[in-house]
Amino acid sequence: MPASSGIQSRPTPLPPHSASGLLPAGSTAIIVTMIRQTLGVVTDGDMFGPVTIRDARKVAQVAALIDAGKPQLPVQLHCPMSGPGSMTLEFLAKAGGAKLSTVVISTSGCSGALVRPVTGGIVRLTGGADVVRQIESILGLTWPKPTG
Repeated sequence: MPASSGIQSRPTPLPPHSASGLLPAGSTAIIVTMIRQTLGVVTDGDMFGPVTIRDARKVAQVAALIDAGKPQLPVQLHCPMSGPGSMTLEFLAKAGGAKLSTVVISTSGCSGALVRPVTGGIVRLTGGADVVRQIESILGLTWPKPTG
């Protein structure tokens, strides 16, 4: 019988991921801002919003789209050169109400969505420029499309 080193390799479990766990179902409004991806200096022409969306149906569609992203393990990433491109969404209980969660979707470098509930912690999900384009479509925003 071969000797055992006593070290067992186990895969690291992914963080829990469910619609009710990441983006609260009670959110009925979103504040959306975006910085266009650029390799130069960011100017006023590269910044869009804030826009407040009060349509609970659209808010739920955006939440479902983000929540459909797959969890990513917290590891050191080696990304291609990145500019400042990102979309930030603040999910609110109601327009002008309490913030429930913040999502930042990067459109350059290492793409992904960082979800941060007000209760704390950060979960990284897959996503990027493709998700930003879909969100713009759902919300009827006519901002310049991200290039990532």
